[in-house]
Amino acid sequence: MRLGDKSYTTFFKFAFIRPRDPLLIPIAGSFPGAYGTRWTTDVWVFNDSDEPTNLFAEVCMNLGAFFPCGNRAIVPAHGALALELGGQRDARSPQLYLNPPNDVAGRLHFSVRVHDLSRPDEIGTQIPIVRRSDFRTGRVELMNVPVNDGFRGLLRIYDEMRFLRAAVTVRAFAMQSGTLLAERKLEQSLPTDNPLRWTFIVGDLLSDAQVRAHASIRIEIEEADPDASLWALLTLTDNATQRITVVTSE
Repeated sequence: MRLGDKSYTTFFKFAFIRPRDPLLIPIAGSFPGAYGTRWTTDVWVFNDSDEPTNLFAEVCMNLGAFFPCGNRAIVPAHGALALELGGQRDARSPQLYLNPPNDVAGRLHFSVRVHDLSRPDEIGTQIPIVRRSDFRTGRVELMNVPVNDGFRGLLRIYDEMRFLRAAVTVRAFAMQSGTLLAERKLEQSLPTDNPLRWTFIVGDLLSDAQVRAHASIRIEIEEADPDASLWALLTLTDNATQRITVVTSE
């Protein structure tokens, strides 16, 4: 390597890495659900740039060692790709992170649609793709969440923490009065290298007796670490039609 008027040699391998911020697909893959549903995600990507782009990271790390990553999904220049999600995934952790280069990521266009395979006429529901700028620090809010006996709600919290432990508190408030109706405390640990990410799932918040007495609520999600980054997705699924309504943190 040459720097200015000096040359350096090394026995170690090195490379120049293009900056990459993760893109989150909140729900990816296929998994069974309630009432006989079989959910699957269709992901399409269009690349409006002049270079073929790998959606996954090029360099991985484990126990302090760097090595080429195994996952690759190349979107051709000015072309489209249907992303292969690798079959059935765990419904408790259905997220997928992509890592295209930052200088190309703004030229990528996504369609992420979840639909029920048990209902062939169901076209599905569009799910947002989440960029780092969509995450909030310390706390997020879900506003005007409808409460209805005919719907089941599932809250997913995506936590990018700085340490090996993540702890979040979920609170439900009445929209008008601000009265605290219900609270859940969740905690997890990750004994791995960075990046440290976890998904929390809450399935019983909207079925709480005090919550059910209100037509709509506000949901507050707070991380114990005020510098941790959060994003949240609430799906409301009609028990009769299995149609999904999506509420996200803004």
